[in-house]
Amino acid sequence: MNGKGDGSPNGHASSDHSSPKSPPFPYDTPAEPSNPTVVPREILERFHFTFLIRHPKFAIPSYYRCCIPPLVERTGFNPFMPSEAGYDELRALFDYCKETGLVGPKVCGREEANNIPYGKDSGIEICVIDADDLLDDPEGVLRKYCTSIGLTFEPEMLNWDNEEDHVYAKEAFEKWNGFHDDAIYSKDLKPRAHVSHLFRFCTVFPSVELTYHYRRSSRKRTRRCLPSGLKSTERRRRRRSGRRSTTTSRPMSI
Repeated sequence: MNGKGDGSPNGHASSDHSSPKSPPFPYDTPAEPSNPTVVPREILERFHFTFLIRHPKFAIPSYYRCCIPPLVERTGFNPFMPSEAGYDELRALFDYCKETGLVGPKVCGREEANNIPYGKDSGIEICVIDADDLLDDPEGVLRKYCTSIGLTFEPEMLNWDNEEDHVYAKEAFEKWNGFHDDAIYSKDLKPRAHVSHLFRFCTVFPSVELTYHYRRSSRKRTRRCLPSGLKSTERRRRRRSGRRSTTTSRPMSI
């Protein structure tokens, strides 16, 4: 993505469609001014876009942990760069998909609102899943997700405790050594038993978790990711639920 989402053109070719003069773009792809990615619109139209979000005050510390010892010895992801969090880029892609008809205007989980005529239907619902909702009710969220994208839900989707699936997962995540250990060594997805006291406390005071996990000198760097990330995440939460949302509210179901 061009990382701006402000109308800056994408594409590999210059505005006069001349060929690029250096790698890594050997294709004469014309620019598309409203497209925030480097992928041509004709290719984007081949995909069915859905969005999985996680609140920045939990995602950023997890990302930061991969950039410091001892885990950085495996990830090689150093130094920690707030711009790599990707919240602004995800928002730009979401807005582009919604505003240009790649998704919507119907919204997954809002049947009553979807009865109101909005205009041309893309045939693809706006589908945004909050990671906290998925952890609270894996089967319920996955059932709605499958319905939204046109798949038949199967209970086996929530269990992968077999050798074939474990081998596949390790090979798929091999490039990102150290980032996905919890997922690689998991066996299934069940509802979490409870929300920790720290989670509830940090919902009201976002800086607490950063202070809890990391020394004070690191907190400033991780918090650089939060302002834009919070704004982008809460905007997508509002789109998902159709109601006002704040950083202290629990997300609605899908």
